Amino acid sequence: IGAIIGPGGKMIRALQEETNTKIDIQDDGTVYIAAIDGTGEAMARERISALTETPQVGRIYTGKVVRIADFGAFVEIQPGVEGLVHISEMSYIQRVHKAQDVVQPGQSVTVVVKEIDMAKRRIGLSLRDAEGDPWSDIDQKFVKGQPVEGTVEKQEKFGIFVSLAPGIVGLLPKSAISR
Repeated sequence: IGAIIGPGGKMIRALQEETNTKIDIQDDGTVYIAAIDGTGEAMARERISALTETPQVGRIYTGKVVRIADFGAFVEIQPGVEGLVHISEMSYIQRVHKAQDVVQPGQSVTVVVKEIDMAKRRIGLSLRDAEGDPWSDIDQKFVKGQPVEGTVEKQEKFGIFVSLAPGIVGLLPKSAISR
């Protein structure tokens, strides 16, 4: 009920104005919507469903970055519902040292819910999983023995790390390099 009404009734007033409806909430949580047309009623019903929905693991949300910390970014996925995108969950393509290198407060981002800890009231989110795992179809992109082109990323005593595609790095062992 509180999510629909909002602080001081702000949410329900805005919802009624935007959808041109009259919304009445009973003490038992029943919501009545009166509308002039079906469009306003449908919009109000959809918005109320979104406000009262329980986040689910695996579901994708578009949210807003509300604040940044050393260890990640907090994203509001529903009004009053925030989750953490840890820096390790920000990108498959690049190593992230600071959250502000990837996101900024106020930025709209697409995230997927990775975990929900009801006891601690925490939601774990992932930016990188919402974008897609570059390794998910690796066996179709690269076949053993297939010649590939890449960019040298790093050279070590034991071989050379080669970037083959965004988020895909391969090792060319020293023993496989012909002189």
